[in-house]
Formats: sequence, structure tokens, C-alpha cells
Amino acid sequence: MMSATLVAFVLLQLSAGAPGLASQGRVEGTILRAGSNEPLIGVRVVLSRPSELNTGGSTTTTGAGSSINLFAPPPVPRPTPDGAPSPQAQTLPPPPIPPVMTGEAGKFAFSALEPGTYRLMVLKDGFVRQEYGQRVFPGQGTPLNLGAGETVKDLVIRMTPTGNVGGRIVDGLGQPAAGVPLQLLKPVYNQLGQRTFQPAGTARTNDRGEYRIFWVTPGRYYLVGGTPQAPIGGGGAPGPNESPENFAFTYYPGVTDISRANAVDVTSGSEVVLDYAVPRLKPYTIRGRIVDSGSTLAPPSASIALSFQALNGQNTMFSRNAFYNPGNGAFEFRDVMPGLYILYVNTVNGSAGAPVEVVNADVEGLVLTVSSGISITGRIDVEGGTLPVSGVRVQFRPVVGGAPMMFGALPSTQTVAADGTFRITNVQPGLYRIVPPALADFYVKQARFERQDALNQNVDVAQRGPDPPIVDIVLSTNVGQIEGTVSDSRLQPFPGAQVVLIPERNRDSADLYKTAVSDQTGRFTLKGVAPGEYKLYAWETLENNAYFDPDLQRRSASAGKSIEVSESAKLSVSLQVIP
Repeated sequence: MMSATLVAFVLLQLSAGAPGLASQGRVEGTILRAGSNEPLIGVRVVLSRPSELNTGGSTTTTGAGSSINLFAPPPVPRPTPDGAPSPQAQTLPPPPIPPVMTGEAGKFAFSALEPGTYRLMVLKDGFVRQEYGQRVFPGQGTPLNLGAGETVKDLVIRMTPTGNVGGRIVDGLGQPAAGVPLQLLKPVYNQLGQRTFQPAGTARTNDRGEYRIFWVTPGRYYLVGGTPQAPIGGGGAPGPNESPENFAFTYYPGVTDISRANAVDVTSGSEVVLDYAVPRLKPYTIRGRIVDSGSTLAPPSASIALSFQALNGQNTMFSRNAFYNPGNGAFEFRDVMPGLYILYVNTVNGSAGAPVEVVNADVEGLVLTVSSGISITGRIDVEGGTLPVSGVRVQFRPVVGGAPMMFGALPSTQTVAADGTFRITNVQPGLYRIVPPALADFYVKQARFERQDALNQNVDVAQRGPDPPIVDIVLSTNVGQIEGTVSDSRLQPFPGAQVVLIPERNRDSADLYKTAVSDQTGRFTLKGVAPGEYKLYAWETLENNAYFDPDLQRRSASAGKSIEVSESAKLSVSLQVIP
């Protein structure tokens, strides 16, 4: 029989632990198939703190760039002078929350949760990986804020089934093409407004020319097959009995220019069949000579490389299969696939560069003259203010094929001195786009190159006399500001809307775009607006930088509000959200 003293001790311990138990919360909900009320069984549900990073389970980051090995012995606490434990002994993060699986009713629950902010992710083969509250893919979900002892229940997440893309590839003779690498490309826009492409899946044709890319997130894509300008990886390796083949980089339905390719819509649960021809192709050779400036002699040595802009917008440079003869300056670059390149040469006496387009034949007769390059001097003046003391840069971006290659070539960049002067050296002759500094609360009022307008226009860099070319840039602090509210169709405030200001002219100038997100009362503010004519939009949700898409701008034109901003203007507008 338990003594009265022992009963009192147990009751005392339970009452002492009650506050801790009472502070713990719970999250529960149901996972359903999108478009129906069918519960999904076997869904992996992951609840995490926003600061946690998935590192494979053995290491957890602390959020400060360091990491802690969970399998290592715990650190020995170092006593402080007053005998208290060292703060170092209290820095271990809480352990990850174990994931759960949904049962027959599609239900899940997490218990014993400390107060805080959490994110909820669901994963299942054949369905789009998504977070609670996520409305676009890719995108972010809605955080869960859990109070002390709070239970968040009746959460419902509807998972979207993926689609599949498959088909058959033949060569130019109509025969099955084996070993053709394929990519499914999703068009996206970067922060500079440049359209790039993210691989959404890869495959490689089998001996029958068949391929299959499975579990594709619904959306709009382009399919390309063939040998790219540089290896893409993925899709499997060739077998021991396969002969290496090159195939023309060809977009569905059989074109080499992506501007003429057909976009493909992959819908939830769809099976998209795409059959087309990808011809076999032999690579080509680039030939030419390298000479020193002011001399007919060939450099004693030279390094040669080709640079191009990959589909993801990043710079890729390679030098394989490049050969140079110092006796006569002749060079060859072999096994080059069709595409647009910049050919770079570096020697002890300087460098040279030239745009090269390989289409359907060898490129012959190039002459690259090595020099130390051109020096460009310039100055930035500020109207109505002073230049920031640091971090101001001016860039010359090479223009290839009529457009500035934002990442496809090596730009010439220079930091501006405190007095606004700068000097850019070793710039190779050619066409460039001047990129003035993008600074908060400033706008570029004027840019001139050799007294010619260079704002949003290409400039021809050449040494036309003994003096270096001159750049003059004028910044102004007389920027405008737009404040306003976003409402829904019932004229109620709409939080979380993507508000975007788009210029009516010079839409390739990313610095003229301004964005904001409406707060819980539907209000927003856009600062640092350059004078000009604009359209203002408020979308319910958008993928990152999708507002640069000309097709989206065209389709939404009637829903935008026309605005004219003058210097130092302060405007107030009301917008209705675009679903």
C-alpha cells in the first residue's frame, strides 16, 4: 500500500510538470487528392521549423553557418567563474520532428509541439511535392504559427497528381534513334528579366528510340533532344556496345530555334506523347589565326576557350579540343556543336575575343588580334544628392546576336570611386550594353557614350583616337513613390497580392520594374520609381519573376492600371486583384 508521503510526492511532481505539458501544442489534418474528396494513404508528412535544414539526418545546421554532428560526443561544458554552465553547452538545436504517414482516412497528427512557427510539407510518389498553403509550383506555402498549448486541427491539403511525358525519337532517316539525351525545360525569368530554362526532367532513348519522363509537375514546358553545346548529365550512361553519336539539338516538333518550338502543357494526371525527329549530326571545327597587335608575329603561346550562354542563363566556358601552332599562329577548335559562342584568346601580351556562330558548316578564316584592350574612363554625377561611398559599380555587358549576354560572356566591371570617377581597362572592341548602377532611391536620368545616348541602347567600343572613350552617367534622387491598396471582387482588402509596376517602354530594363506585396490590410508601397509611363498590376499569386513574361503582360493588359510618374511624385491608387 502506497504511503501518504509517497502519494503526496507523486502529486507534487505531476503538478510541477503540468505547466510544461500544458504548453505543448498539436497539429492535425487530412490529405486529399486534388479535385476530389478521396483520402490519400501513405503520404509522408514533414513538419519542420523554418530554420531547419535537411542535411541527410546526420548534421543539423545552427543557422550561423556552422554545423553540429549529432553522432559526435557532446561537448564538455566549461564552467564559468561563478560556477554556472557555459552558454556553449546550451546551443544544441532541438532534434528534428519525426515525419508521420497518413493512414486509411488520409489523416495525420503531430503532438507535443513547442510554441513557434512551423512549415508543413507533404510528399508522395506520383504527386507534386508541396507545402501547406502553396498556390503555385514552384512557390512557398503558408507558415503555421502555433501558440502555447494550441491545437491546429482540420487542416486540409489537396495533393496534385503529376503528369508524364513520353514518346519515340527517330533520326533524319526515320530510324529509331538510340542514346538521344532529352530535357524537359520549364521557361522561367531571372531577376534581370532574362528568360532562362530550368530542367524539369531528363531522359535518354532506349534501343527502340523510346523515352519517358515521369512525375512531372503540371505546367508549360519545352522538350529538347540532341547533343547540347556542353554535357548536361543525367538520363543514364551509354552501354558498352553503343557507338558514340551526336544529334542536332532539336526542339519539339523538330526545330533548332526555341522561338519556333511548340510549348507543351502537362496537366495533372496526363500522359503526353511527343514523337519527333532528331537528326544525327557531325560536330564542326573553328579555324583561324592569332596575331599580336602591331606585329605580324604569332604569340609564342595562347590559351583558347569558347564561352556560351547555357539554357539556365549561366555562363559556360570550355577549352577541350583546342589546338594552337605557335609557328604560324594557326588554331583549331574541334568538335564544336552548333550554337552561338564567344571565342576567347589569352596570351602573355594581352587577349582577344570575337563572337562566333556555328550553324551547319566549319567556320574558317577567323583572325584574332591580341591587344591589351581599350581603357574607358567615366564619371557619375548625382542630381539632387550625393553618391553612396561604396558598392557602386558600372558594367559593360557584351552584345552577341543582337542582345546583351547577361551571363554568357565575361563582362567588364569597375567599382566607382567616391568622387564618381571610374576607369574600365582591357575592354575588347565590340558591341556592349552599359549597365549603370542600380541604387535604391536613385534612378538613371542619363547615360552617354562618346556624347551619344547610351541609355537602353548598345554602344560600339573602339579606339578611335589617342584618348580613351568617355562615359557620362547622371543619377537623380528625384524618384517617385506609389502607395495604394489591393481589394478583391467584394472590395475587401486582399493581403499577399503581388503588386508589380511595369514600364510601358524599355521593358528589357529590369531596373525600371518595381514590386511589392500587399500587407494584411491590402496596403502596399513602391519606392524609387523613375519618371515615366507604367502599368500597375496586382496578381493574386505569381511564380518568381513571372511578371517579365511578355505573354503574361499581354494577357493581363486590360487588368492593369495606367500610371504616369513624374519626378518626386507621390501617387495613391486602388487596385483590384487579378485571379
